[in-house]
Amino acid sequence: MLVKIGNEQRDADALAWLEAPGREAANRFYNTYVAELEREVARKPDAYAWPASMAPLVARRMVYALAVSGGNKDSNAIRRTCKGLGIPYTYRGIREYLNLAGA
Repeated sequence: MLVKIGNEQRDADALAWLEAPGREAANRFYNTYVAELEREVARKPDAYAWPASMAPLVARRMVYALAVSGGNKDSNAIRRTCKGLGIPYTYRGIREYLNLAGA
């Protein structure tokens, strides 16, 4: 199983961004996305190069990328996260939701 860890600075930036005041919407997205990722990895473990235990790290990186630099939204887990939270499944809809202040 290939598991690439690395880039501690990006991980620190992502964590600091999620923990900043006013990131309630982003944290709702993150928590929902972690659950969906864990579910997806459990259903299709051979499709992922990392174990389900890494879902929180992967989700943190992806949520940060989607919010600030345009990560890739094309996954079943992101699609279900958007549906569950009532967010349009578009880059703009996701980015706007993640960057809601105090929501």
